[in-house]
Amino acid sequence: IKECHWSSDVCSSDLVPVAFATTFFFFLQLRIADEFKDFEEDSHWRPYRPVPRGVVTLRSLAVLGVGTGFAQAILVLLYQPRLIMLLIIVWAYFGLMSVEFFVRQWLKARPLIYMGTHMVIIPLITLYVTAFDWLRLGSSPPSGLWWFLAMSYFSFSIIEIGRKLRARLRADALAPEGESGADPVADRCRGKVRRRGDRKSTRLNSSHIPLSRM
Repeated sequence: IKECHWSSDVCSSDLVPVAFATTFFFFLQLRIADEFKDFEEDSHWRPYRPVPRGVVTLRSLAVLGVGTGFAQAILVLLYQPRLIMLLIIVWAYFGLMSVEFFVRQWLKARPLIYMGTHMVIIPLITLYVTAFDWLRLGSSPPSGLWWFLAMSYFSFSIIEIGRKLRARLRADALAPEGESGADPVADRCRGKVRRRGDRKSTRLNSSHIPLSRM
């Protein structure tokens, strides 16, 4: 706590809304990028979603994504120019994520590596938003910040695993037949849950075998 540079004048300045807006735009851009990456799969496996149905077009999403990028750059240059390099670093990693690091099929075949490489964007965004405090004062990141970045990485990884599990289990019940297989990360998680459930069911059934059969 002693190493924290947070001060009351930051809260009363325009930096908090700028930090919130630019960080929100990061997550919006990530969601937009997912629509582009998953368009073919969604069109085949999930045609009921808004983008495959044409309710929302990829062109409109592209305009929104580029527009938020310009807004981020303008806000940072106006209110905290020192952050422009961190902004570029997050954009650079985001760009690599958008093209699946140029090894899309290799990553698709390795769900845990896929998730692990994509989760790196979270501590990068966290580093960016905390820099509104420590970089503003011209100082280096607090030593304890790296633990916070690690926590953000693993926390979001847990959330992502839970989200995939819940989404896939719900999709099995509600989505059209044959949708399974579109998401290897979710399928891997679902497979483990299903196998454990099958083993538990087998044990329960075997414990209720009538004595006459023994």
